[in-house]
Amino acid sequence: METLARIIESLPVWVFVLFAVFFLGVIADIIWTIIARKKIYDILALAADNPENARELAAPIFGKQYTFIRSQAIERFVKNEGNEVVYLTGIDQY
Repeated sequence: METLARIIESLPVWVFVLFAVFFLGVIADIIWTIIARKKIYDILALAADNPENARELAAPIFGKQYTFIRSQAIERFVKNEGNEVVYLTGIDQY
């Protein structure tokens, strides 16, 4: 145990800073992913509740690249809520 303490004490400050930056980056990525998934679920749920306005609600957000990047979250939503929202929003055209 003393050897481990000596090794930690002998490390330069930049190692601790690098570790802290990495840890904060991982936390930020997790938070970003949760927020993005919630945003997708909210938009898809709103589109499912308003089928006549579904295409107008989702069109500005779901472009080809965004749909591809977030396809896993879209698939989870469809698995839970049904696939009619895909047709209503026009996501199936991509």
